[in-house]
This record gives sequence, structure tokens and C-alpha cells, in this order.
Amino acid sequence: MVELLLENGVNPHLQCKCPDDDGVFHYRSSIWCTITFRNWKILNLLISEGVYPHPADLALAIERDEKQAIALLSQSAYENVPAKITLPDFIKHMEDERVKTDPNFVPKDWSPRVS
Repeated sequence: MVELLLENGVNPHLQCKCPDDDGVFHYRSSIWCTITFRNWKILNLLISEGVYPHPADLALAIERDEKQAIALLSQSAYENVPAKITLPDFIKHMEDERVKTDPNFVPKDWSPRVS
């Protein structure tokens, strides 16, 4: 599924809300999710597609003693890592850009659907 999404232009740099072990939701990266769910194939795919790991991703791998993730993430220089953006912020940015080129475009209120 992830391969299909990437092939069709999904932005793998977005953060989404994911629950921690205590059930509290926080914004997390796609790499964080692969470490949490121990999916090394997808982790390799994301890295090969140019998704930059964040230092917090490596910290999570170390905390959970996930040797495969540690080995892969330790190869990153962690310099000039672009900031991750949340889905609501990304939607707002895309709507703002469209308003500039399409005077008839009216942004939707996504707040009930995306948080």
C-alpha cells in the first residue's frame, strides 16, 4: 500500500496524529510509525525515497533497541533536515497556493475532518 501511495504522489514528509503507548495522540513522522510497528521493509523504502529521518526517530529506535532501525538510521548525517509539516498545515498551504492562481477557488473548512 505504501508503495502504491508513493507511486501516486503522496507526500511522505507529512506528520499525522498517532497514539503513544499511553494512548495520547501526538504528531509523528512516517519513519516514526515504521519503527513503532517494526516494518523494516517500509522503513527502507521511505529512506530510499528520500524521506529524511529526524533525530527523534533514531532516539525512538535506540529506546526500543530496534537494531535494524538503528543501523539504517545511524547512516543519516542529520544535517539540514527539513521540518516536517502536519496534514492540516499542508492542506492550508496548498489551498493558499491555489487561491493565488484561481480566483474562483473557495477553501473548505477541513477542521472537522483533519486535526
